[in-house]
Amino acid sequence: MATFQCFDEEIQENLLSWTLGREESHHLVKVLRAKEGDKICILNGKGLRISGELQTLNAKGSVVKIHQSERMERAEPLIHLVVGIPKIKTLDTIIRQATELGLAKVILLNGERSEVPKNFLNSEEKLEKLKRVAREACKQSENPYLPEIEIGPTIWKWISDFSESGLYWVAHPTREKAISLIPTKPRPTQYWILVGPEGGLTDIEYNTAREKGFMAINLGTNILRVETACTTLATIARFGPILEQSR
Repeated sequence: MATFQCFDEEIQENLLSWTLGREESHHLVKVLRAKEGDKICILNGKGLRISGELQTLNAKGSVVKIHQSERMERAEPLIHLVVGIPKIKTLDTIIRQATELGLAKVILLNGERSEVPKNFLNSEEKLEKLKRVAREACKQSENPYLPEIEIGPTIWKWISDFSESGLYWVAHPTREKAISLIPTKPRPTQYWILVGPEGGLTDIEYNTAREKGFMAINLGTNILRVETACTTLATIARFGPILEQSR
């Protein structure tokens, strides 16, 4: 029997039952065609995983009988993705893949080469849409942790104020040679990965990042789309060895 995945930030531990909100209930009843007795998993995006079964099915508020509550540990290292805002249509892909990979945070910055609509940077509606994409990706991937999503200042301003601990990478395609890998010993507890928008970082943005200690990473001879570079670097940080600093 399949298990239906739900998301509810308000769910708590040590409960006997829980009534899902209208959106999740409607999706279960009208889209997934769930039935009473079906298995349910509820995530709250903060590490809590609730297992149970549908007790009462209602499109306005379905009741789940809870069997088990688990507090899941967050995967390490913590990975923070910092992206110069690309074409808006690619943001959903970046957020979805970042969530599937278990990233801790995605920060969207206005780069000198970003083409950002005037109403985007201060739009709570746009930010909520991206958070909705992350919630759906949490359910699809069964990731118990929702990434933080922020819309920040300019790339230059963010780098200038940067003072976090960890290992820092900046994507810098040179097309000169393929990447080289070395073992990770010791493995850092945090990664900060900076990727520019379409066209990459400007010289000022890139040089400022290098002055702050960001290692320049070349991903080979092909020029990658922003979303591809983000996913590739995040995957290497999550599962692979450290990249050697570009020469």
